[in-house]
Amino acid sequence: MSTIRGLCWRSRSLLVCAVTVSLLIGCENSVSKEGPERSAPHKPGTPLNEVASNESTAQEDVNESAAVGSTDDSDPSRQTAGSTDQQKKDQQKNTTVGSAAEDPPLPDQPLPDQPLPDPPLPDPPAGSIAANRELAEDPEPTEAQLKPLPAPEGAKRFSAEDPIWFDPVRKAVVLDGVVCMRRGVLELLASRGKTHESIVRVAVMPSVVHTVLLLAGAEPGAPASWKTEFKSAWGTEIVIEATWLDANGERRTVDARELIRDVRTKKNLESTWVFAGSLVVVNENNNSQMYLADAHDDFISVSNFPSSLLDLPLESSSQGQQLMFEAVEAKIPPLGTHIRLTMIPQREEAPEPGNGEGDQPADTEPVDDADAQRQPKALE
Repeated sequence: MSTIRGLCWRSRSLLVCAVTVSLLIGCENSVSKEGPERSAPHKPGTPLNEVASNESTAQEDVNESAAVGSTDDSDPSRQTAGSTDQQKKDQQKNTTVGSAAEDPPLPDQPLPDQPLPDPPLPDPPAGSIAANRELAEDPEPTEAQLKPLPAPEGAKRFSAEDPIWFDPVRKAVVLDGVVCMRRGVLELLASRGKTHESIVRVAVMPSVVHTVLLLAGAEPGAPASWKTEFKSAWGTEIVIEATWLDANGERRTVDARELIRDVRTKKNLESTWVFAGSLVVVNENNNSQMYLADAHDDFISVSNFPSSLLDLPLESSSQGQQLMFEAVEAKIPPLGTHIRLTMIPQREEAPEPGNGEGDQPADTEPVDDADAQRQPKALE
């Protein structure tokens, strides 16, 4: 009987040991699956303080994971607080990423949707007509200067549409215009559309002025030509006066040559204009006539053109880099000022074609018959 009891106790002890061993094995497996990785074993040569710091860091990670694992998932308040914190962190990350992607470019860089600015243009060459367009600050005209001048006393208006008169007393042609340029090189004193090459802009066609000059007793000659050699323009000399109101409203009249000077010597223009008369070209197909000064807008020239109405009796290039004359800014009223040009023919015998020096006529043959046929004395 005692032997049987001994076997029972032994079997019970073995059973308890087996259960204990199985429990220990299960706990070890659960720790290896859910717990943090074990720290690497100490390598020879590694300082002990580094090993201690690594083990303390691993221990802190275990404590944090244990604290998170010990949180009761059944508590809704804790779940809400944890989710709110996580949402805030995610929102901060998204905001940081979004702001970094949407930051505007630096102020000195153009926006992507705007075109790049054009590169700066090179400075125009000295003496070129393009330089006339780069106007600096000009004085503002007064209210009185912006108004048309009253009609000239004793003069008869030649055209109901155009501001042009014939003065029977002075035997002069009176024409109104507007100041359109104050500085830079010139090709003309006045024109209808070449506002960057002339001082005065007028509205009257050159052919109309041609007719009124004939009434004033002027005789047309011929424009400059370059057939075999240069021949300067010739015809009745025309003195031109310029009249406008100054800033004080006082009337001022000067010789138009005071508004123009030589580019090199800076002296005022000395030569007087002549009534060259332009040319009339006949279209052989329909026998129609074309007045070249109207077509090319060569009204009162200071450079030689074969179609000029009035020109200088000297050789003056029309090439941009070789222009001889420029505007005298100090003597020209502000842009937009109404100005009056009075053309007074010097009723003497028209000189023959000159040699381009503006004084004595050259010992050359007169204009050939072909030019005479193309240059009528009156326009129909």
